[in-house]
Amino acid sequence: MSNPIIGKDCQLVYDEIADWAAPTWVPIPNAVDVSQPGITKNMVDLPSRGTAGWNPKGAGLKSMDLTFGYLYHSGTDAIFAALRDAFLQDTVLAFAVLDGPGGGIVGRTVQGFKFPGIVSEFPISEELEDGRRIEIKVDFARHVLAGTLLLPTWVSIAALT
Repeated sequence: MSNPIIGKDCQLVYDEIADWAAPTWVPIPNAVDVSQPGITKNMVDLPSRGTAGWNPKGAGLKSMDLTFGYLYHSGTDAIFAALRDAFLQDTVLAFAVLDGPGGGIVGRTVQGFKFPGIVSEFPISEELEDGRRIEIKVDFARHVLAGTLLLPTWVSIAALT
């Protein structure tokens, strides 16, 4: 039995959507409190006279989102600029929430959800006793690349040697 994975060892990464098939993941090291609360599936009612008064359910539409805080640093911050510009320009990016570094861990395959996302919320917080944070929300975005609709997928990344 292996040890449990601790959040500090996980990684949130992104890349340009054009690299979807073979991404070169860019880590987001200033991400804090990463969560995917919106990985859900709607259930639809499927009752009929033949279900004897029972209300069976069927799978409806799935949805996915991602939320995380971004600890802001003044000066040049290319990752902040990419996230900000994606928000301002409605740019779709590839995101992955992995249970380890984006390049893998020697001796272990890392895995998690990969999906095309659009930055939908970008509120800035300046709490008196905390670092300046941007509470970012990313929603699954409809994006067609080379004629293919990109959908969320579970990825496994073998360690780089």
